[in-house]
Amino acid sequence: MFNRTLEPGARFFVAPASIGPIDGEKFESIMVQRFRTVPPSDNTNFCYVREDGSWQMDQTNGWFTDPADMYCDVFAAALEQSGRFRMVGLEGVSVRFDFRLEGVVESLYADYSDPEKPVAVVTLRAYLFDRREAHIRLIASVFGTGRSVVVGKTAPALADAFSIASHDALKATIEALPKQVPLAEVPVKPAETNAAN
Repeated sequence: MFNRTLEPGARFFVAPASIGPIDGEKFESIMVQRFRTVPPSDNTNFCYVREDGSWQMDQTNGWFTDPADMYCDVFAAALEQSGRFRMVGLEGVSVRFDFRLEGVVESLYADYSDPEKPVAVVTLRAYLFDRREAHIRLIASVFGTGRSVVVGKTAPALADAFSIASHDALKATIEALPKQVPLAEVPVKPAETNAAN
């Protein structure tokens, strides 16, 4: 797939551009937990879909770190860029946050099923939990997908395409988060009265 005479094997970080501000209610704080990954995307090597529909792992080129860690970091950064939360933290910080986000990297591969028009594909899913009350509640399950044409036959060209696709997936996922999250309605307990016998 690549002209491997141009370069030795290389490792990359995904580097999406800023998603910019996103409309919606401004919340106080959110904690992003370490992401999970769905096989075969749970691998530091680039993953491809070949022309015959089979999967192939690149034994030479890939990511510097586990995609679960990488996308946890870039998602937290994108949340900060969105302006939807005044404070964004990562799992392990000893502060109680109002919201918790759990994420899944559902797709992270290069689609070479059409060798003339290969594309990088990234799909992210996010689960948003409200922690402002006594009982934590799941309030949203959203996802976003990005696809970007791979321009060139080198590993850096594919890494660039993954970064563009990641930007689109991040933006679509965060735009899909609820614009407002009211507190849950708390049932009002009837006042107790002493009845005279």
